[in-house]
Amino acid sequence: MSELLDYLVSKVESSTVSTNPWPHIKISNFLPNSEYHNLLDQHNEVDWSECWDPESSWRSCVLDDAYTSRKLFNAICNKFNMGVLNYDANQKFKLDTPEHKLQFPHRDKDLSLMTMQIFLQPRCYTDGGTVLMADEDSIIEELPLEANYCSIFLNTKYSWHMVKQRGYIRKSMVQRWTKI
Repeated sequence: MSELLDYLVSKVESSTVSTNPWPHIKISNFLPNSEYHNLLDQHNEVDWSECWDPESSWRSCVLDDAYTSRKLFNAICNKFNMGVLNYDANQKFKLDTPEHKLQFPHRDKDLSLMTMQIFLQPRCYTDGGTVLMADEDSIIEELPLEANYCSIFLNTKYSWHMVKQRGYIRKSMVQRWTKI
């Protein structure tokens, strides 16, 4: 068992599941400082001109096995009171700039079972994170855009969300778990 894995599992186990507007977990200071800077350095090394997209730019990445481990997945499933499933996980770095159009209200239910996003921010803001919605038109909460801030949510028919373009640079790592 790695120290990183134990640390991540501990952060998940000590977190609280919020239920408004749908089940999600919010964790500040999610990664140990050295791992946070490792991810930020990897993100900064990406040549984003090679994968530019008008909405948001994405680049596949391969991180420490702790992120895709069964132990972390099980800890998250336990927080959401759901049975443990067989899964596959993929990881991508994401970049949003003021030039990106960003995302309109949507659900990821056809993409994956669950999503985790960790912000790798050069600057922090009280707004600019993921916008949680009760439906396609009703904003409930806009998460902060903070360095080392993690959100995890189940992808269901109710998990509407979007990103508001506020002119910020948004750097993150997104991991999606897919049921197999």
